[in-house]
Parts: sequence; structure tokens; C-alpha cells
Amino acid sequence: MIRRLLLVLGLAAAPLAAAATVAPPPIPPQPDWPPLPQSEPSERPPHGDALGQVWEEDEVSGWRGVWIRRGTSTVFDAYWWHPAGERVQAVLELSGRGREVTLHRQHPDGQSCRYEGRIAANWTDVAGRYTCSWEATPMPWRARIVRIADVTPAVLSPQ
Repeated sequence: MIRRLLLVLGLAAAPLAAAATVAPPPIPPQPDWPPLPQSEPSERPPHGDALGQVWEEDEVSGWRGVWIRRGTSTVFDAYWWHPAGERVQAVLELSGRGREVTLHRQHPDGQSCRYEGRIAANWTDVAGRYTCSWEATPMPWRARIVRIADVTPAVLSPQ
């Protein structure tokens, strides 16, 4: 389903090299962001996997992203799109400790971003701030971690 979504969006080409990171306290939602549903807090991540397989991400100015994890590594193939039609691809490298995460995003042209954030007590929501080489002002971002074990494919969903 993710592959089909990427094909529809025109993002299925080979990813570009890049990286990313996360750790500051959660930030309040932006005015145009609906609130994230809340899950129960837990001391341990679901299925023993804090990072899941896919992160669905939102940034400022309408940018949306899908970060697809490579197996059980800390590397993600990431795709962003903007309502105006612009698309970006990069590779993210995650590091962190506990719930604190840092992602490094490196573009082939030398530009880069650094994402810092925190995984919430429910092990699903992530929020933080990021800066880029072209914009030093910290900007908010948030993501939802998707674990395939928690997803029911549409073909198996009751009608």
C-alpha cells in the first residue's frame, strides 16, 4: 500500500542520500494541525520495537512526509510533498537514547537538516523541532509511528 501511494505521488524513484535526529520537549500543535489521537502510555514499546516500520510526518507550511524504515536499521528512505506540488526525497539516519531521537537528513547538493524530538509515552507520537542549512530558525515537526503488526490491510478489513 505504501509503495502504491509512493507510485501515485511520483516518489517511487531511488532515494537521495540524507540523514536526521530528535530530542527536545513536545511542541504544541500548529493551528492548522488537527490533534493527534492519544494512546495509553507504556514503559515498553509495542512489539519490542520503538521505531516501527513507517513514520507519517508533518512539518510547517503544509509539508507532509513518509519515512520508510530499512528493515530493523536506523536508516529511513524519506519522501516529502507540498500542496503546491514540490517533492523531496532523502535518506534519514536516526540516533538517540530512550525516547529522545535525532535524525540527520543530508541532500546530495550539500544541504542538510537536523530533526530533534521525543517519542511520547504511547510509543506512537513523536514531536520536536528541526533546523536546516537554509533556515536556522527551529521549526516544529511531528510524526506518527506505524507498526505493521498494528495495521489491518484494507483487503482484510470488515466491510
